[in-house]
Amino acid sequence: EVTLLAGFRQGPAGVAVRGMSKGPAGKFDAGVSTGKVDFSVDGIVSKEAAKMVEVSGFGGYEWRGNPDGFNAPGGAFQWGTGVTFPSRNFLRLVGELNGSVPSGSAITTGTALTGIDLSRSPLTSNVDNITRATLGLTLQKKGWFFGAGVSWNVPSRAPSAAFTDEPEIGRAHAGTPVPD
Repeated sequence: EVTLLAGFRQGPAGVAVRGMSKGPAGKFDAGVSTGKVDFSVDGIVSKEAAKMVEVSGFGGYEWRGNPDGFNAPGGAFQWGTGVTFPSRNFLRLVGELNGSVPSGSAITTGTALTGIDLSRSPLTSNVDNITRATLGLTLQKKGWFFGAGVSWNVPSRAPSAAFTDEPEIGRAHAGTPVPD
């Protein structure tokens, strides 16, 4: 991360550029890694107002490695905004809204994968935009931080009836009345 403007030095806001890379840490042969390196670059802005609330935001792009045998979106626009209140208290409320907009709308493969239960994957799967809301508390005392929070996808959707082998549950989720 490179700080371009430091808000704590009486600047109008804190401004920084952050670059990251992720190496393939999982076992490729076990199917838990793409075997590729991912990169991202973000611009970050933050400002404290009246020594009471900290507001921040970021936007950037992530370049993702494609696993062999798949054609997936090669990247995504990443964005987020957050607020902390009170910004200088030992106990702070944190709220955040962030998301990802992929560069494509589907992942395709020429060969279906077979699960240990002999189920087969589809050859094409949709890729959705993700928007996540988070609410949390942070406790800071003598250089130690402790935080807890909860996140949820917005808007949230009921599970698809297509992925259940219990028709009554599927119809209930799909809005169809279930007989007693």
